[in-house]
Amino acid sequence: MFSLDCTYCLLAQYTKGHVSKIYCLHHFLAPRIQGELDELEREEFFRLKKVQKNKQKVIAAQDAEKLALKEGQVCASVRIYALVLGIGLSRTASRMSSQHKMQ
Repeated sequence: MFSLDCTYCLLAQYTKGHVSKIYCLHHFLAPRIQGELDELEREEFFRLKKVQKNKQKVIAAQDAEKLALKEGQVCASVRIYALVLGIGLSRTASRMSSQHKMQ
C-alpha cells in the first residue's frame, strides 16, 4: 500500500512539472515564435513587391527604348531610359552605348 502511495505521489509530481512546461510552451513561446514568423513573412512579401516593381521599371524602359529605336529617336530613348530608372543621363548614355556595341 505504501509503495502504491509513493508511486502515485511521484507520478503526480512528474505530471505537474510537465503540465507547467507545456503551459509555458503553449502560452509564451508559441506566440513569440509565431510573431517572428509573421514578421519574416511580411518582410519577404515587401521584398518581393520591391523586386517586382524594379523589374517592371526595367521592362518599361526596355520597351520604351525599343520603340524609340524603331522610330529612330535614340536621344529620346536615352532620356526615357534615364527617367524610368531614375539615373543620370551620363550613366544612361554610357550604358546604352555599351548595350548597342554588344548587339
